[in-house]
Amino acid sequence: MIKFTTWVMAAGLALSAATAQDQVDSPLAEELSPVAEETVSLPEEPAAQPEPMAADLEAFVDGLMASYQATYNVPGYGLSVVTSDETLISKGYGLADVEAETPVTADGTRFHVASISKTFVWTSVMMLVDRGLLDLDTNVNVYLMDLQMPKGERPLTMNDLMAHKAGFEDGYDIFSTKIDELPLIEAMKVSQPDQIYPRGETVAYSNWGTNLAAVIVADVTGQSYADFLFTEILEPLGMTGTALGTIGEAFVSIPASKNYGVTPFGPEEQGQLEQMNFAPIGGMSITPADMAKWMRFHLGRGELDGVRLLSEEAYALMRERAFEGDPLGSDMAHGFSDRPFRSITLYGHDGSINSVFSTMVIAPDLDLAVFLTQNSHSTYQPIAHLPVLLMDRVLMERGLPGTLAAESAPSAEEAEAAAEELAGRYISSRRPVRGFERFPGGVFQSEVSAKDGALSLNPEASPYLPIGPDLWENARGQRLAVLRHEDGSVRGLLVGFGAALLMPVTPANDIFYLAGAFGFAAFFLATTYLGLWRRLGGADNATRSVGRILSLVALGSAVPMILLGAASMSVFETLSAPYGDLFADYPPSDIVQLSLAASLVALTGFALLASVPIAWTSSGWSIWRKLHHSALGLSLGAFGIGLIYWGLAFNELVVG
Repeated sequence: MIKFTTWVMAAGLALSAATAQDQVDSPLAEELSPVAEETVSLPEEPAAQPEPMAADLEAFVDGLMASYQATYNVPGYGLSVVTSDETLISKGYGLADVEAETPVTADGTRFHVASISKTFVWTSVMMLVDRGLLDLDTNVNVYLMDLQMPKGERPLTMNDLMAHKAGFEDGYDIFSTKIDELPLIEAMKVSQPDQIYPRGETVAYSNWGTNLAAVIVADVTGQSYADFLFTEILEPLGMTGTALGTIGEAFVSIPASKNYGVTPFGPEEQGQLEQMNFAPIGGMSITPADMAKWMRFHLGRGELDGVRLLSEEAYALMRERAFEGDPLGSDMAHGFSDRPFRSITLYGHDGSINSVFSTMVIAPDLDLAVFLTQNSHSTYQPIAHLPVLLMDRVLMERGLPGTLAAESAPSAEEAEAAAEELAGRYISSRRPVRGFERFPGGVFQSEVSAKDGALSLNPEASPYLPIGPDLWENARGQRLAVLRHEDGSVRGLLVGFGAALLMPVTPANDIFYLAGAFGFAAFFLATTYLGLWRRLGGADNATRSVGRILSLVALGSAVPMILLGAASMSVFETLSAPYGDLFADYPPSDIVQLSLAASLVALTGFALLASVPIAWTSSGWSIWRKLHHSALGLSLGAFGIGLIYWGLAFNELVVG
């Protein structure tokens, strides 16, 4: 196995030269959960340690940031590095506003931190638990006033919500400005997702579930979530550079960084999405200086500079996992990502919205935390690499092990067999399953490949090597753990930040069956036109009028298919737009047109399928032409069924 020091040296040299050549896993937007049978004993509180970084810490970080700026052309970054006692670094790099040439500063620039906002929701929940106002295992309907959760196999609890194991499907309604402008409870009802997994069983990151927790905070306290956030958390901690959506003095007094796309012609400003009802899940904007305070509060186990908001007991509970899991695999610990890294444990959260990326990584065992944000969505490399390099440097300086020693390392043959078993296509547990959004949810799959006893999530990713039974690790310290059913078959893979499960693709969720039906339908449509061309100038063997009508129907069925193809190309471009543009009028007209075209294709397919018996009895065609028409009807009919199954045809946009 690669030595820890080699990892650090290689990563440092590569990044200081040109990080464009680094290989990094694509962000699976906060993915996956637990397995394995080894445990790691770590102190509850960090023992007395030397200074966490050498005196040249800032020079080290500045060198990395200069490399990122030169390589990726992102206009601006905000950074904070802290211990429980002090802020080591809090500064900005580059520009917050390119046109005005406004530099990023630590206390004068707000960045949208997206889902890092959720850490304030979960901390609020634990404060109410600490006060005896909430119980994590009680039915949430006890606390809800104007909204009730449907009955399930068991009552929904706050622990389910905090572990992202409520079983909810994912969805995009929460980003719609039309829905966000409704009264809060009405917006929650309109956007409520279906429950697709048993409660407490499968991790599937849920934005809506987190907003439900914020509603519970409001119902229990008798004040809005925003009021609780500002009066009970932000003001006591002196976080004056933070806004929730458009709420807060900082929204007016401290400008937010603009968002940019990086193009060959330079930065291009992109739209902004300001949330209202759903601001608790991703609408906070914070200065790097305020994020330094927030991380110090967590390193201080609920206390910052003498201000304690959580008791030691409540904070310790928040850091625990509510459901049975293995400490060697990633999972969610009361709303926070809880993941092993080398020989320590990290927790925190990532964020992605409004064309920005942010990350907050806290290492209690090192008494160190780092926050990095950037005002562009064009690359994930800096967000992925900088926290890793800082943690690696501290581990190396303190002589701590670079990884866990596997008690029973698999042989080369065992590793190769294990890798071959896991190779294949996987789909995230975090996806929509109803309406037109089911289709994009099925498109995004992960390919796991095996080579020489190693696993890769994509061809460019750093490979995972086995370090124990059903446990793998790559050079950047990321873990891959395997979950199995009782019969030993693979249930899923836990990778990244513990927020979703990569599940094996099955016929029920395999979008490629739809692609196959489309391919057959397109082939038989093309050969229908070839047959017409062959018959031009000669006598048509369809001597009966019924046969001529069926010929026209078959030829005309190509028109809806062409419309569907044109609409599909337009939709893919639309879906790649920044959030501010995409959700300003959601769903976009392109998606409505796609749904109409798909519904027309399905109708045509069913009509052709119904015409097959007529072709055999009344067309006057040859047997080969009857067989061809049957194949066209069957393939186009199957494609129509697939369009309905994947939510593209006859969905809510078409039938209301």
